[in-house]
Amino acid sequence: MGNVWKWENGRLCARPSLSDSLQIAERTGEVISVVGAGGKTTTIRRLVQKAVKQKQSVAVTTTTKMEIEPQFLLTSDVEKIQRKWEEEGQVWFGIPGPDREKVTGVTEQILDAVCARHPELLLIEADGAKRLPCKVPEAWEPVIYPKSTLVLAVYGLDAVGKTFEEACCRPGLAAELLKKNRTDQISVQDIARLAKSRQGGRKNVNRSMGYQVILNKADTSRERRLAEEICRELEKEGVTEITVTAEGRQEER
Repeated sequence: MGNVWKWENGRLCARPSLSDSLQIAERTGEVISVVGAGGKTTTIRRLVQKAVKQKQSVAVTTTTKMEIEPQFLLTSDVEKIQRKWEEEGQVWFGIPGPDREKVTGVTEQILDAVCARHPELLLIEADGAKRLPCKVPEAWEPVIYPKSTLVLAVYGLDAVGKTFEEACCRPGLAAELLKKNRTDQISVQDIARLAKSRQGGRKNVNRSMGYQVILNKADTSRERRLAEEICRELEKEGVTEITVTAEGRQEER
């Protein structure tokens, strides 16, 4: 599923897996909410793949909406959810949405009940972005489960160089927050400012939760250079837990 790098000592250092870079490979009972844009579901898939390989039980759901995939168990019955992860090592679950193409978020009470059954890893997609690589949340977003131990804010590097209108979910909010125009191009400084902002990537992240940034789609040398620039900008602002990921797309020549 592509390469992974951790930002350390002013450079990108290769890591064997996303779990290793996030330092969750050996921890159990982790509850991770994934927010932002440009690779939330891809990030979740990577973590599921590693957890299953390590024979950890993993549950995946959403507090907002998530596209239905074949592996989804369309129920909020906690007994059935637990049985599935015990039998197969993983379970993706949610409630069918009205358009039949997405599952809708389960309640906090259901998440509490699932946590009480002690899956070794619970992954929650807690934001929507309409397939765009950049996001600024509205007043009701993101929907972060209060018992989350870690929040991952994802940004797609392909947003850089495009306008807010082209590449950002809620472009008006982004322009207002950054004091830009909707037709301005998104810069590396803009991504860094959004990722560190309490109105952006850090929104609804409380002090009991860890916070890490993921810069996704670093599949070309250009995108990796952009990632390095964003990492430097974030480091200036005290954000140092940053992982850069590639999706395995072939680099253009």
